[in-house]
Amino acid sequence: MNLNVGIVLRRRPSAKEIEELCSTAEEAVEHVLERQIGLKRIDDLQITMRAEGTRPLRLTIDVSLTPSRDLPQLDSVLSEATDAAFSAAENKAIDLRLCRNRGRA
Repeated sequence: MNLNVGIVLRRRPSAKEIEELCSTAEEAVEHVLERQIGLKRIDDLQITMRAEGTRPLRLTIDVSLTPSRDLPQLDSVLSEATDAAFSAAENKAIDLRLCRNRGRA
């Protein structure tokens, strides 16, 4: 599942801040997957984060996994995980004072 969204920033983020945004988003994905599926039930998991631009900052979140057994609800879990990743990155941007409030581009 791939999600491409933007966060409207009021200033250019540093490399460290971008890393924090991406790490926070990745942790949110892992949290949802652990809660909904269980990481032990996943044979292969790849989470790719890409950040481009500054105003808006474009985040691309790509989650790919191979479950150890068939999971009929996989698409909805992946959708929830990517939504959680964006929300977590957006909240982190607010905490870092990169943006004033929630704002998607």
